[in-house]
Amino acid sequence: MANVHILQNIKGYRLGSMREQELEKELHNIIKSKAEINDLTGKLQDKYSKQLHTHALELINETKQLEIENTNLISQNIRKDLSLAKFNAMNDIKSKKIRSLESMIKILKGKLTSARKDMFSIQNNSLKKDSEILSLKSKIAEVEQMKSELLSKISELGCLKSEAISNPIVGGDDEGQSLMTQRVTLKELVSTIKNTSKSDNISADSNLSKYFYTQKNMDQIIPKNVTLHLAQQENNIASMIESHPQILMGGIEEMRSNLEASPLPAVASSLVSPLLVCMLLSLLMLVIIWFVRLRRSWGIGKKSERLRNMWIG
Repeated sequence: MANVHILQNIKGYRLGSMREQELEKELHNIIKSKAEINDLTGKLQDKYSKQLHTHALELINETKQLEIENTNLISQNIRKDLSLAKFNAMNDIKSKKIRSLESMIKILKGKLTSARKDMFSIQNNSLKKDSEILSLKSKIAEVEQMKSELLSKISELGCLKSEAISNPIVGGDDEGQSLMTQRVTLKELVSTIKNTSKSDNISADSNLSKYFYTQKNMDQIIPKNVTLHLAQQENNIASMIESHPQILMGGIEEMRSNLEASPLPAVASSLVSPLLVCMLLSLLMLVIIWFVRLRRSWGIGKKSERLRNMWIG
């Protein structure tokens, strides 16, 4: 019989045996499972690739949005930096203005304190002026009283005139001529008294010298009893003038009108006119001095009012 050769595999197992079939089945199952695995891996790859693509697109969009937001933030930061620089510049300008205003406030405070001091001094000066005005008013009242007293003295002098007229004076032709000349000089003195309010003190001094010259001549004519009485009246009037130096112009004008309006004989005018002329000239000089002082005080008051208005304004 012929020899039968059986195929064997590498390991020595016979081909076509049960073992071989089992191995083939296992191999077929393995190949099938591998194909399934490959299908599953392909599906999974497709799925994950799609997911990755969508995720990548989302990331790209997010990155673009983030870039846009970043650019916006950068522009905002630039704007903020610019606004901050402007604010710092404005702050520096305002701080400089504040410093200048503070210095101006200090200067104004100093001026205010000096103005207050000036106001206090002006108020004190105004109070002093008010007190001076009150004292002047009281002195004016005293002058009015003195004017009435002077009028009474003038009436007394009129009585002396009548007494002098009643008493005859013996002196001859020379004495009569001297009386006439003295009457003429006294009339000239009265005319000069009218112009003394417009002239200066030199004319008043010349009038006083004229009076004293005529008084020397009158002492030789006037009786002793009349001279004693007139000396007493003159001393009383002089004491009144020294105690009340502020004489108003109204009293002088009134006495001047009384002097000019009374027509008197030669002897009576020679007795009374020199005393009245002396009194009027002295009163006129005192009134001029008082008027100059009062005008200066008014000028100071006006200056203080101007300063007050200037500081208030």
